[in-house]
Amino acid sequence: MAVEIDGVLKEWGDRMFIVRTRARPAPNTLAGKKKKPKPSGGNKAGAAGAKRSGMSSGSAREAFSRLARKVPEVMVKITQGEKDPVTGKRNVLCKDMKAIKAHMDYISRNGEVPLEDENGQIIQGADAVRSVRDDWKSTGGYAIPLEAGYRREAYSVVLSMPPGTDRKAVLDAARDFAKETFEGHQYVFGRHDDESHPHVHICVRAVGHDLVRLNPRKSDLLQWRQRYAEKLRDHGIEANATSRVLRGKAQKPERQVERHMRKRGVQMRNQQARRNHAAEVPLSADKEHPVEAKLRSSRNRVIAGFGSVAKALAQSANADDRALALGLARHAESMPPAKTMHRLLVEGRGEGRAEQEGRQIARDVSKPGKER
Repeated sequence: MAVEIDGVLKEWGDRMFIVRTRARPAPNTLAGKKKKPKPSGGNKAGAAGAKRSGMSSGSAREAFSRLARKVPEVMVKITQGEKDPVTGKRNVLCKDMKAIKAHMDYISRNGEVPLEDENGQIIQGADAVRSVRDDWKSTGGYAIPLEAGYRREAYSVVLSMPPGTDRKAVLDAARDFAKETFEGHQYVFGRHDDESHPHVHICVRAVGHDLVRLNPRKSDLLQWRQRYAEKLRDHGIEANATSRVLRGKAQKPERQVERHMRKRGVQMRNQQARRNHAAEVPLSADKEHPVEAKLRSSRNRVIAGFGSVAKALAQSANADDRALALGLARHAESMPPAKTMHRLLVEGRGEGRAEQEGRQIARDVSKPGKER
């Protein structure tokens, strides 16, 4: 029985938690030479992918347990430039030394926040930050343009955890993460303590010492999340990194700029346009969007996986396994319906209209002289 349970755990652990990446061609260096492909689980983002080894039954059991217990999720993102209001395209962030200097000033709070580089050296004060920026201009045989650049010359990466997480552990885990992920690149990082959620900013030079440019994709970001969660767990912090599908989230999370504007009572144009479009659609004529069928298909596969794992664990003689089976079943039951934001807005409009009509009927009935 134990062998059968382990087999189910390994099968569904591989399906749900292993990041699948496509093989990529060997990258071109700035000198025109090609490097040999590296495995997708290697240190550098954008390396050509090889098939990752599967999970062990123990690792899969721990991953399912973290998911059922709703362990806090890490956040890893690459900061994007703002959209041009005329063209609608995003501006390139850190495209030259002028922009990189401005970004380093931001993450160091003009020298007040200590930074640390890839060699473990502490950079304290505006003069020390300026020295690092000057060193980046032409290090490694590649000169970053001073102004009028056209492509990203540095990546701004943010690592974050929910409020209440130990801030020192967040910084220590970020140090380990950067050392493994950005090996061969120059970078600096610093922790910001001016918000409730502890977070670390990393500014990493796009071109490495081997003249290969970073090229992170969507799958790399998920691997980065998993790696950072591992580093946090190494420092005693419960952390998880799972996809939205496994957590039952159909909509993308609110972006930081949207959150800040909402708190100020300002609604972004794209949000208003989405609401206007939903308001114009007749409730009886609203057609299903193709994305909704895809969301339901993904949700059904996830539910089937949870069911298979829970069924196997429920037959175990181990009480912890049986408790995990119950936890997975409850997690699956708690998932909200897989709906697009448009569908939620349209249905919310219908519910709001029904609620409004109900209030009006109640007011009419309560008026004197009205027939009951």
